[in-house]
Amino acid sequence: MGGNLTEGMDTDRIREVAGQLQTQAGKIGEVQQNGTSQQGTLAENWLGSDSEAFGQAWQQAAKALQQASDAITAYSKAALDQATQQDEASKGR
Repeated sequence: MGGNLTEGMDTDRIREVAGQLQTQAGKIGEVQQNGTSQQGTLAENWLGSDSEAFGQAWQQAAKALQQASDAITAYSKAALDQATQQDEASKGR
């Protein structure tokens, strides 16, 4: 298939996009991990209620980042599953 679809799916392109989504999910995971590490460094070098509030806020942000990464991973997997199903259906024609 190509860029002129009228119906169906360009499974190669879908797999490419799914791979790109998975890469982005990994990058979000890296941000979450790096931020958590940096928050630990801040906590060691910044004492008081402001530091505690900052740490709590980061925990919420880290949770949101993890949820975003998980959601993007799920979308990537769903796209791959759809591409596989499309290829299998096309073989049966």
